[in-house]
Amino acid sequence: DEDDDEEDEEEDDGDDDDDDEDNDTDPEDDGDDDDDASITSQWFGCFPGSAELLLDDGSLARMDQIKIGDHVLGQNMITGEMESTPIVAFLHRDVHAWSPMLRVVYTLPELREKQNRSLFLTPDHLVFTKHGTNGPIRTVFSSSLSQGDIIMVSSSYKNKTLTEGIVFTTEYAKQFHDGGDFTAELIGLYAPLTQSGSIIVNNVVVSCFAHFSDSHLSYFATWPIQCIYRLTRWFKNPDSPFDVLNGVHWFAELLLDWLTPILPGTMFHSQT
Repeated sequence: DEDDDEEDEEEDDGDDDDDDEDNDTDPEDDGDDDDDASITSQWFGCFPGSAELLLDDGSLARMDQIKIGDHVLGQNMITGEMESTPIVAFLHRDVHAWSPMLRVVYTLPELREKQNRSLFLTPDHLVFTKHGTNGPIRTVFSSSLSQGDIIMVSSSYKNKTLTEGIVFTTEYAKQFHDGGDFTAELIGLYAPLTQSGSIIVNNVVVSCFAHFSDSHLSYFATWPIQCIYRLTRWFKNPDSPFDVLNGVHWFAELLLDWLTPILPGTMFHSQT
């Protein structure tokens, strides 16, 4: 009987070891998934939850308050004019996440403002800029901005006009305040996609895309998402089963898997 008891104990110990091994592997799998989601989200860039969007009625709304179907102001990619455009999806939305943010400090010489303004966004996000007053408008990664660069800023909602903002400085935002408290205003990662492919955040005109240098190609690549939004509205079904309200959009993950192997590496932010 004693021998039988010892054998039972050994079997129990073996089962416990197996359970421990299973438990040890699960966190690793979860970690890989988290890493993949983080990389995918960076392909489209993000803003913190405290960033403010300019709505089409002239009011402001925080990133963590907007929802699919809200109408904001954006820039038409063909005409360059400001227009009302709906938010058709979130390429990434995570209320608890945090990512290194770049703080772009800029001034508005035309308005003769004495106080500088700031915009927080991921370093790989695309912003609209131009060389010289009469130069063509193009998109560049926010990390490539330097002092004196011209960015496009919305100066008047009523006239829907753009003015030139001058970059004063760029720096990485602090994750913690000097007192050791976490920087709460930088919590959350949001990447809204609009029908026009652009939005106005903290008065600065920015693209909805990031990590990849060609904003037009990114726009056309997300056309299926635009179509899904139109269909759900046409059928008067505001709650689409394809909407992603938390995490990375599944179509964004597919795009990353498809485009990364076939496009030149120099077109991506990490290799420029």
